[in-house]
Amino acid sequence: MLNVQSTPLKGLFLIEPETSHDMRGMIRGGFHPTEYAAFGLTGRFASDKFFRGFQGSLRGLYILPDERHLLLTLVRGDVTIVAVDARPHSRQFGKVQMVDISDAQQKQIYLTGGLAYGICVRSECADWHEKYTGIVDDSSVEGIYWQDRELNISWPVKFPLVSEQDAAFSALSTRVS
Repeated sequence: MLNVQSTPLKGLFLIEPETSHDMRGMIRGGFHPTEYAAFGLTGRFASDKFFRGFQGSLRGLYILPDERHLLLTLVRGDVTIVAVDARPHSRQFGKVQMVDISDAQQKQIYLTGGLAYGICVRSECADWHEKYTGIVDDSSVEGIYWQDRELNISWPVKFPLVSEQDAAFSALSTRVS
């Protein structure tokens, strides 16, 4: 049975797919359009990516375009996921929500368009899978500076490994029109 929990940040959901264990190991459900639609989580997934991160690495904060949704499944490891409301006309604009997940919890994260997200790896290694509605074009990725002072995010790593691209993102305040 699928369990979906909303969070204080509108558009961010924690999902516990059905999981079963036996002497051979474990089976965890993935995406099923009818089950997810019953909770209002809709959208046709069109592309996906698999990621591996090493301890202390940080990816993001990537802004999901309004029309794109993301389903993130942690396969292995422990990560902190940060979501930020990047919708300039939202009442929650700039609100931050942090979620720690591990492979032992077997949770998924669902984010709707207009949110920004970042992932920080706390374990030695972490693997995760991201499914997107719409095609992801890496050349047009937008983001928010991971150390934006106004957001005051308490990342679990003091000196994370951040790519040059991600370190060059601007502050959220520059998105206000």
